[in-house]
Amino acid sequence: AGEMAEFDSPFDTVSTLAEVLASDEEMLSLELGTLCKRYPDASHDQIMCLLLLRGDLGRTEAKQLTTEFVPEGGIANKTLHARSILSQVNVTASLTDKLNPFAK
Repeated sequence: AGEMAEFDSPFDTVSTLAEVLASDEEMLSLELGTLCKRYPDASHDQIMCLLLLRGDLGRTEAKQLTTEFVPEGGIANKTLHARSILSQVNVTASLTDKLNPFAK
């Protein structure tokens, strides 16, 4: 499975999410890969929202990039040993619409 720590601190999760938000386009795929490896219970919708929150990707581009790491409607890795804090975060369609209403 992923490289889950013995204790999955929510602060570590926030730090990892911030790295994705702050990364430049060249490093974005690497940071997403790290996120999905550390948090294999990250959902397609969560990653999509994270990318839309950046503000530099259109909806189509964000969806395409998300699908490279997490299948639509799925999670990053189904052979999961422990659940992280991300498994407690629910994302609705209305949230993705509010994050980037002008995205295609």
